[in-house]
Amino acid sequence: MKVAVIGAGNMGTGLARSLVAKHEVTVGSRDPEKAQSVARELGAAGGAGYADAVADAEVVFLAVPWPAVEDTLAQVGDLSGKVLVDITNPYVGGKLQLHENTSNAEEIQKRAAGAHVVKGWNTIFSPIAQSGPDFDGQAASVFLASDDDEAKQTVASLALDMGYDPIDCGPLANARDLERLLGLLGTVGQSFGWGTWALKVLRRTAA
Repeated sequence: MKVAVIGAGNMGTGLARSLVAKHEVTVGSRDPEKAQSVARELGAAGGAGYADAVADAEVVFLAVPWPAVEDTLAQVGDLSGKVLVDITNPYVGGKLQLHENTSNAEEIQKRAAGAHVVKGWNTIFSPIAQSGPDFDGQAASVFLASDDDEAKQTVASLALDMGYDPIDCGPLANARDLERLLGLLGTVGQSFGWGTWALKVLRRTAA
């Protein structure tokens, strides 16, 4: 599958690294030369500016800080028909500022009306994205929400390829709860080292 990762920071490079073994990955950055350098380091198919990176992509991972989303989407251009994976959280000035009656994902869907937005990876810390989701044989869970079931299934398939345990969390509006999980993560993780743990859903088969 042709995948573009928009953002060459810790999350973006970690996601790209997990994808390159099985997919054709292009890294997108504001700085095309940086994108090309990162792509060479990761063994990705290529690196480019935002618009060029997404031109042929079927799936686009949006891995930029929330305050940069609007400007980034303007530079990316038309995303009609593409699956757009929103991994962002509503951090502004280093503080979590939750929306009222909406979410980052829903706001992104408004700005990229022709795209099929899927929320995911917002509960995965960047060190886990970098090192991989395996915890002694247990895969970290990644929570997915979307109004498009086909798009969500496409992203779930990518998550499996990357080694994650995808969990279907329903429609895109449920991204509001996924973003609120960040407060819980901060509480739960106080006694753990940064980036050393992840959430895992345990399931029991019916008796």
